[in-house]
Amino acid sequence: MKRSTCLVLVAAVSMAASACTHSASGHSTTTTSTAATPTTAAAVGHPCNVALQATDIGVTPTAITIDIMADVGSPLAPGLFQGAVNAINAFASDVNARGGLACRKLIVRM
Repeated sequence: MKRSTCLVLVAAVSMAASACTHSASGHSTTTTSTAATPTTAAAVGHPCNVALQATDIGVTPTAITIDIMADVGSPLAPGLFQGAVNAINAFASDVNARGGLACRKLIVRM
């Protein structure tokens, strides 16, 4: 396991080093591909303009439903995991305010 991790690290460092070249003036330059994909929304079209499908359990064309399994009503420690529930609800509210997740509304269920 350690050997494969070291090999991956060495490969990543060598790839990063080979991507940068030095010119005669000493300034580093990076190479870029000339076949870059368009990055503007007008060139590619808005990703939410496609027909969405229900692809899995909890995923409909308009919503993604997630469940929270946190015991907040335990008599031994009432409200112990309430912070996790509040965090997930805040995350869903933020995602929905920004337009949703994968062009769908995020619904949190307990």
